[in-house]
Amino acid sequence: MSVVGLARGVILQALRDALDLSLGREREDALRFFEDGRLEFWAEVGELSAEKVRRALSKLLEKQRERMKRRGRGIRIISWD
Repeated sequence: MSVVGLARGVILQALRDALDLSLGREREDALRFFEDGRLEFWAEVGELSAEKVRRALSKLLEKQRERMKRRGRGIRIISWD
């Protein structure tokens, strides 16, 4: 596996963990991944735009929030705006 592929895999796993409501601390750590500079590092190595990845996560979290709202539940939403 190339370094670029590894970096993209790290970002993909962080996305999965951030969206997994069954995770406790792991989910919180995944959400911090997108806030504390780790995303910028891995996005650069993975030849991706950190901002585009963040926007994609925001859209996925918003969709998840809407689904949960329809079910009568709430979840923590983060915003980089």
